[in-house]
Amino acid sequence: MVELIWARCPSCVRWRLMLLATIAFFIIYKLAWAEENADHVLEIDGIAHELKLGAPTKLRLKDGRDIAVTLTRKEFARFAKDGATFEHPSKVAVASSQDEDGFAQHMGVTAIGTLVLVQRHEGTFLPLLQETVYGKMIEEPKAKGIVVERTEFKRDTANGRALRGITAHYREGSDNDVTIDIAILGTDKGDYLVMTMHDMASAPQERIIVDRFWQTLTLD
Repeated sequence: MVELIWARCPSCVRWRLMLLATIAFFIIYKLAWAEENADHVLEIDGIAHELKLGAPTKLRLKDGRDIAVTLTRKEFARFAKDGATFEHPSKVAVASSQDEDGFAQHMGVTAIGTLVLVQRHEGTFLPLLQETVYGKMIEEPKAKGIVVERTEFKRDTANGRALRGITAHYREGSDNDVTIDIAILGTDKGDYLVMTMHDMASAPQERIIVDRFWQTLTLD
């Protein structure tokens, strides 16, 4: 079993995050495949009808009428667990992990690499954690001599919590235009680290995933 508490080993943050992203991708792919190929049952007037997601199906009612039914999926789903709620594409599952010490992590990552992540800690010095994660996330581009632009931001969650964040932005030719946002929040119910990562060059259409995440994020 892979240990998911990467934030407690600062020197391992970068590679563990990439490992988690890889694991999450396969979990998400497996879940998505299973859902697409699973049979769903719709009961009408006590009669069960099997449906496949996205496949038009004709059903016969008790009165003899035939109706056409198509089971579709909402574009965005709502995730809620461990004091955090946010919306994510329904095709992208959220992989969760937690331990007995109060640590919890919830992460969604697309096949292209757009990432949203929420961690909840207990008894953590958040500014140090934030700087450690930031340093590890920009380690690779810095090693290549790429200029990384750092800015700070303040943002309110959808339930009015004030986040303090750091943004890293860098470009690598025409292939990469990466933005990483890392925000922190301390509450009486837990300490949160929130992160998103998106490459505008390779996945401009996925910017909506990051925007929707921040717009709908709530933290207890």
